[in-house]
Amino acid sequence: MHESSLSLSRGERALQSGLALHWFGLIPALLAALLVRFAWPSPLTSESEWLRALAAAPFVAGALLFGLLAALLYYWRGYLPGGRYLGALPPSLAQGLNRDDLATFCTANSLRLSIAAEAKRPRSPLSKLAPEERAQLDLCQGQLEAALLRSDRAAV
Repeated sequence: MHESSLSLSRGERALQSGLALHWFGLIPALLAALLVRFAWPSPLTSESEWLRALAAAPFVAGALLFGLLAALLYYWRGYLPGGRYLGALPPSLAQGLNRDDLATFCTANSLRLSIAAEAKRPRSPLSKLAPEERAQLDLCQGQLEAALLRSDRAAV
């Protein structure tokens, strides 16, 4: 199997984590802080009771805005600059895929990696498979890996 060709290297994983921190941490926090500071109504000018209570607690409003903005950015991550590199695929493979196939391939590679990790655990049900079942699982894993490497959407 080509475990290293579909796994992220330590450097790629660090860059991916930095990119995720940037898009889903720093930018939503900055936008939420700016919205609370400059666009949030004063508790004195709010007409409804619940809006007045929320305006009086800017930290709660900022946390809610942060969560909302982070969720929106995560949902649209495929359209963000560098967003195609936030999945479980190595950058060399993610770069060659179109946006529609990216989610499918990331999910398939995540599944492949989690099955391989689960099979290595000593008390996992996968580690207790019969030899013929284990051979079938390895064959399916190999077929999935080959399909991912050749970017064959139908096979994936």
